Amino acid sequence: MASLSLGAFKQLQPTAAPMPDVGAGIVALSVGCVSIHLGPEEADQLAVELQRAVLQLRGESQDAAA
Repeated sequence: MASLSLGAFKQLQPTAAPMPDVGAGIVALSVGCVSIHLGPEEADQLAVELQRAVLQLRGESQDAAA
């Protein structure tokens, strides 16, 4: 899987939406003017990876606070 890092302002809220007119099972992830089209498996994997990253950050910030 490719990786891409973009600097973005906090007010650019990411959105995700199904794209039935583009093709069956396509999900569009948009942040500002960037749009990434994912298949269902890719979207599921991204969701899992984001959740893991959030849990890791929460654990690290709780450790730092203790």
